[in-house]
Amino acid sequence: MALLVHELRSPLASIQNAIAIVRRGTKDEGLQQRMHELIERQVRQIALLTVSLRPMSDPHGEILQPGLRRIDLCAVLRMAAETVTLEFSQRRHRLLVVMPNGSVWTLGDAGRLEQVFVNLLSNTSKYSDMGGDVAMSMQVCDG
Repeated sequence: MALLVHELRSPLASIQNAIAIVRRGTKDEGLQQRMHELIERQVRQIALLTVSLRPMSDPHGEILQPGLRRIDLCAVLRMAAETVTLEFSQRRHRLLVVMPNGSVWTLGDAGRLEQVFVNLLSNTSKYSDMGGDVAMSMQVCDG
């Protein structure tokens, strides 16, 4: 249960930050759209986490399995970086993201992978000195 509570903090903080950006009344429609999409992704993440409660309350319930699909790992990393943008700016961190041009296709659970990368980036921000640089990179080797 403690793990679940911990896992709920990130999406809730991201939603709160996105709402704060939208409330500022920005005229940038692209930014507003990205914040709405971020909120929708994080609400889906919360829904996924709450579904994982079922096995705890139902001894015959199945353990939630990752939904393996063909996903673009670059898109997952971009969404994770966008999710922590406000957190990084509040701590004056600079996030450098270096990825291959185009898509990197793999088999995975996009929601769960985004959750992993958001947690890693949030922890990096939380446990780094204010104003630091953070780099996240991905490269493809041997195809």
